[in-house]
Amino acid sequence: MASLGRTLEQMQQGSLMRKVKSKSWKKQRYLELQDDCMTVWHKSKKTGHTKYTFSISDVETVREGHQSEVLQSLAEEFPPEHCFTVVFHGRRGNLDLIAGSPEEAQCWVRGLRRLVEIVTKMDQQEWICDWFQKADKNRDGRMSFKEVRQLLKMMNMDMNEDHALWLFQMADRSASGTLEGEEFVLFYKALTQRDEVLGVFRAFSRDGKKLTLLEFVDFLQQEQLERENTQELAMELMARYEPSETARARHVLSVDGFLLYLRSPEGSIFNPAHGTLYQDMTQPLCHYFISSSHNTYLLEDQLRGQSSIEGYIRIIESQGWKGPQEIGGPVGEGLARLGSHHLRLPPGNAFARHNAGQLTRIYPSGLRTDSSNYDPQEMWNVGCQLVALNVQTAGAEMDLSDGLFRQNGRCGYVLKPAFLRDAGTAFDPDDPRSRAEGGPWRLAIQVISGQQLPKVANSKPSAIVDPLVRVEIHGVPADQARRETQYVENNGFNPSWGETLPFKVHVPELALVRFVVEDYDKASRNDFVAQFTLPFASLKSGYRHVHLLSKDGTAIPPSSLFVHVQITELPRPE
Repeated sequence: MASLGRTLEQMQQGSLMRKVKSKSWKKQRYLELQDDCMTVWHKSKKTGHTKYTFSISDVETVREGHQSEVLQSLAEEFPPEHCFTVVFHGRRGNLDLIAGSPEEAQCWVRGLRRLVEIVTKMDQQEWICDWFQKADKNRDGRMSFKEVRQLLKMMNMDMNEDHALWLFQMADRSASGTLEGEEFVLFYKALTQRDEVLGVFRAFSRDGKKLTLLEFVDFLQQEQLERENTQELAMELMARYEPSETARARHVLSVDGFLLYLRSPEGSIFNPAHGTLYQDMTQPLCHYFISSSHNTYLLEDQLRGQSSIEGYIRIIESQGWKGPQEIGGPVGEGLARLGSHHLRLPPGNAFARHNAGQLTRIYPSGLRTDSSNYDPQEMWNVGCQLVALNVQTAGAEMDLSDGLFRQNGRCGYVLKPAFLRDAGTAFDPDDPRSRAEGGPWRLAIQVISGQQLPKVANSKPSAIVDPLVRVEIHGVPADQARRETQYVENNGFNPSWGETLPFKVHVPELALVRFVVEDYDKASRNDFVAQFTLPFASLKSGYRHVHLLSKDGTAIPPSSLFVHVQITELPRPE
């Protein structure tokens, strides 16, 4: 078997392959792995220009042979040892390729799989080296100040030139006028120093240099509101995230270990316990919200979009119908509006009672030829189980669906709140007081800072975002709200806001929290940058990172927001 180095060299030399979308759509593509070993481009046969195809970080897996609908349809024309499929994260369609020889196919399959494995396990040091290679244009293993300035723009940061030069000279310990190896690592660490994290660390550290076990326990209890087995948890986190063996042996946490914890799943705003299958799965089907899609076979819009069963492979689809004789007795009617189309619905409480014992499926009108979506929240508010969306259409509606079904191990089934499982419920989404339990709750989200935000899609390489953060609450009508920060000019690398956005939530069981980062534009509509959506019930309190996603739901590490979350129960109004 060829070594990884030889495999990557062959991929960098490029291969002429066929990209296929159907029996009739087959086009030649000369694919090349770039020198950074992170992106694949294809070269135009006509112009000789190269064009971006995909990033290794976008790839979920690589399938060999006829393991897609398209390649299965071409099985008689192309043998399986020539064929492979690149499967992407999120809702991006697959890439089906046919190589000129089995050896060439194996080279790309083996190489892509190894690179995906490396990227998945990539630590900060490797990520730093990756940026170094991107910025080292002449490949001499050194970086001039000019290359550093170009790097800062690549990293979405327009730093003051005097400050950048000062950091550069501080890191240039050899006084050679260039940075190499450890010098660049030193420069990067100075560039990415997290003063806001250091401030939190020092608030609990007696000497400002380390957290003892008891100090870390205090932090976990007082700020993160971790209540169970806190000392055992603290020791476990220290063992997992403290990089210094000496510190681990002494049961202390350094600033680096503290930051690694905050950026980990345990430091995420999304409760990691909700990432597993934790709900009761033995109840009747009508007691669950069920992930459901409409026109799943489409990869684009309804009129011009291609069809493929790949859509079904990528989403759970459950539908139920027990016949009209079991019912949507008269329950009365109200008028709901879905986009430009009307739907006759019962009033809130009557429909909620109906849905406690019957399955209801809601789906977009067939007249929505652009495959647009409606807001699914109002249907979940009355307990509708199967609220189908056009999953091929990215946007806020799909973000909400992804957010709701992020919990319970992403199995596609989420247990409805108790008041929506009771056939005699008094709950009415238009009257939050009909929810018998406590509350309301005050939610205060302090948006502290951002880290390595992505550029706007299809923007110029020199463009730098002016980011602002908007937090949205989606739920019953009384809970619907949105607040946003001011924008930070010319800094997508490490913007700082320090603004607190307050909300009042009456029905937390139905509320979703959506974080949206936009590029401010005073002359036109702001451009989308990134987002993350999760259930209110899955929020973790304290200092947390929000790990951002692209428009189609793909992870874009290391892009994140650093926030502080505080949830307080308020006196129930008379």
